[in-house]
Amino acid sequence: MNDYTTTTRKSNIVALETAKRMLSILADIFKKIMPFALGISLLNRFIIYVMLPAAIGQWTISENTIDIKLFSDSTRLLLTLPTLMQLPLFAAMLHFGYNIFYNASENIKITDSLLVVLKKLHIVVIASIIYMISTGIGCMLFILPGLYVLGAFSMAIPSIVLESKGAISSFKYSKSLTSGSILYALLVILCAIAIPNILILLIGSKIAAIISSRILNEIIIIIFVSISNIFLATSFIFLYGELKLRKIENEKIEEIRVQQESAATEQ
Repeated sequence: MNDYTTTTRKSNIVALETAKRMLSILADIFKKIMPFALGISLLNRFIIYVMLPAAIGQWTISENTIDIKLFSDSTRLLLTLPTLMQLPLFAAMLHFGYNIFYNASENIKITDSLLVVLKKLHIVVIASIIYMISTGIGCMLFILPGLYVLGAFSMAIPSIVLESKGAISSFKYSKSLTSGSILYALLVILCAIAIPNILILLIGSKIAAIISSRILNEIIIIIFVSISNIFLATSFIFLYGELKLRKIENEKIEEIRVQQESAATEQ
């Protein structure tokens, strides 16, 4: 057996073990968070179709497209409320899932994670704004810088929630975590974003064509959005855990190397 075959086999084993860990995290989190995710998606739809129309006093819907051209700037800002709600809830899923899988905290509740996130919400919001603006500017100037920012600083929000980092220090910590693994981090993130959306387009569009009931279509949307949110949160939990383990291993290797060099110098 040559070196190439051995290396290929080892790579396949590592890839298989990585996939197993990912599926294990997904199954565990899906089981414990799905009711919560469904509730959040339902609340979002309630805001869109009940609370916002009541607050705005008008609503123009053409088929599945909401027409907001005639709305004021303040009204358009109000329409971002459902999206803004996702940020603390996504962060809570990160905290909850990571502690269950990596810290084996069986007694933790999603409400506990929400309380932790709410205490750090201002930092999470500031870091999120910096991250989104930096990624957007990078993509507008040249696509590659935007992708670099997307991958290198992707662990900023998780580090705030899980490590109590500050708005600026979270980016430095994320850079150190993803050092040497930016392409890997970027691949995981892009897959986490693309896979659920592709499935929603492929499966959701076919279901929508068969089912004519608006209510049933809304129920399907709620389910798909919930699954998509869980998949995205799971991907970030998995990525953060993997990168942190790699960082710990690299630090141990570096420590052993320094000790060996020190011992050799003394001799």
